[in-house]
Amino acid sequence: MTAPLNVMGMAKVLGGWSGALSVTIGASTVAVTPGARTSAVILARAVAVTATSMGVTTQAYASSAGVLTWEALSSISINASGLIRTRLNLAGTTTGTTLTGAGAHTDGFYPEHGMQIRAIPQTTTTVPAAAAGAQTDVPNVAPQSLTIKAFGTLANLWTYEDAFSGDQIWDVWRFDGYWGRLRVDAVIRERFGASAEFGRLNMRGESYLWDVGA
Repeated sequence: MTAPLNVMGMAKVLGGWSGALSVTIGASTVAVTPGARTSAVILARAVAVTATSMGVTTQAYASSAGVLTWEALSSISINASGLIRTRLNLAGTTTGTTLTGAGAHTDGFYPEHGMQIRAIPQTTTTVPAAAAGAQTDVPNVAPQSLTIKAFGTLANLWTYEDAFSGDQIWDVWRFDGYWGRLRVDAVIRERFGASAEFGRLNMRGESYLWDVGA
């Protein structure tokens, strides 16, 4: 099982994930419960983790168009309803060893010519713990400054830029797994040379979580 190489995208972190999501293998069904605020990327991974914990190794990823996909070593079923189903863009029940959405998931960012993200090395700060009167010092991962570049046609860069018009948090997925959570603080459009056809967005942001694991 291999995810498509050189694909990177982002999914907006949202609240209000009403509805139900579960995985069925044979006669067993296990629910997947969204957090209070999460994203399509995180829920897709949670489905894969659930199926794997039920005995069928499963991998989740998104295509370059933002379509969620799961590959399993044997047949599984993904069941979805309500707003969860709408946002993930799934059928009520999808069964097989390769399972895909009906189209791109809601609130995704998958620029047509790809994107790059670079982060400075991770550092930590030490702050005193306060809960229950404990005084033990604990390390906190410091936020990381990020530079982000998204590439596409100039016509589509306007649409891409509008995705960052609010104070939104995003989860980042790449072909080798989940990267982390970030906020975009500044966006600048830039065209390539004298051409009026292609360009890029130069973005600056900050991480919340980073390299959490695949």
